[in-house]
Amino acid sequence: MNYSPIFSLIWLDAFITILSFLPGNISAYNNNESTASENTMLNKRSIKNSNSTNKDSESIVRNKRSLILSKKYRESFPINYYVDDKLNFYTIQAALAMIQMESCLTFRALNKPSRNKPGLLFIPKKSKLLHHLDVVRNYRIIKVFLSDTMPDVERKILLSLGMDYEHCRNDRNKYITLLHRNMRLSKWYKFDVKKPSNTRTYETMYDYGSFMHGNGKFESKNGLPTIIPKNYLYRKTMGQNIEMSFLDIKRLNLFYCASICRNKKMCLNGSFQSPTTCDCLCVPGFIGPRCETLQSVHMSCGKTLLSSGNRLKHLSVKGKKRCVYHITSPAGTKLIIKVSNSYIKSPEDEVCKPSNNLEIKYLNDKTTTGVRLCGNDRNVLIVSEGSHVMVIFNSLDRFNTFSLFYRNYIYGSVRLVKSENLEDKYKNRLQKFTDI
Repeated sequence: MNYSPIFSLIWLDAFITILSFLPGNISAYNNNESTASENTMLNKRSIKNSNSTNKDSESIVRNKRSLILSKKYRESFPINYYVDDKLNFYTIQAALAMIQMESCLTFRALNKPSRNKPGLLFIPKKSKLLHHLDVVRNYRIIKVFLSDTMPDVERKILLSLGMDYEHCRNDRNKYITLLHRNMRLSKWYKFDVKKPSNTRTYETMYDYGSFMHGNGKFESKNGLPTIIPKNYLYRKTMGQNIEMSFLDIKRLNLFYCASICRNKKMCLNGSFQSPTTCDCLCVPGFIGPRCETLQSVHMSCGKTLLSSGNRLKHLSVKGKKRCVYHITSPAGTKLIIKVSNSYIKSPEDEVCKPSNNLEIKYLNDKTTTGVRLCGNDRNVLIVSEGSHVMVIFNSLDRFNTFSLFYRNYIYGSVRLVKSENLEDKYKNRLQKFTDI
């Protein structure tokens, strides 16, 4: 199926007058299945009429009744959209195109909004809707700053399509700590946890690398952290503003595109069927009709399928390239990885870019984003959850390099020390190699 460059949408007749867009919630938990569970819901926040100009458009939609979208509405494409003349049409078109490339969603631009063709309405942030009151009932309103970049707009579109911030998942307290004292009071609603009864779950893991995850200083009023990962090593993974992660794409497709492919395939290792080809869309590093095989051939990367033993082994790579290494230990055992040094040239090393980092996927579920390192890192210790670790070297610079050691993990053979007191800064422990 080819994607059209056009875009569009049909919404429920039950929608009351909308003075703000209606973000829902596609949430996530832990499963490698490619089909969605049918007993879950999409969170829809209804909109109340408001004449207030002091509230952010998203903040108006709190504490209202939930709506459940039926299949016929979710599968009605293309989605119409109209862009106010004051906004940059091409920025919005590019954001829609990024979503279209990764899903079955298609969109169609309108010359003017129409009562008979409901959809998405893009207006300037401070607009009072005076020019669109006759059609606003059938539209989801997306308010855009003139300074918004394409990723900023893309995130707002995803919110309007039902995705929510990753850090708002109802299981988020297992993964992050929030510091409300550092948040802008008017933006607290962007941290509201979602109730399981009001969310549609696809049993995917929490994803620090989600496009929908705020960075450590998300909506900070004083430049201090608002979100702290409970695993300190993920501090540079949170908040990437470049592209949807694999799990973002998977959730979006499971919600909107699950019925596209009539012949279902059992895709393995967390993969799912592409709505365009109906083939399995593999997690990077896996290949095969069902994504059942570890990818082993990478030009300029050398041997990429590595096995560990009880003695230390070494892996070192340098240059501008993309390599995926699979390190395995005997079934039922774990691996220990020491990144002795890593240098990834990065202008802003607080958040690693997806295209330029060293990523370590040490959990059993390889769909979720791994620990990303960028800038200068030394003596980083990681113990795997199982017997398989993926090391992904995404390098955009010829001077980027890393060196790591690995072996089978023997319980009690590694001495860990606590880092300096990070209670005020990160409230966590930094695990370092001191002896292996």
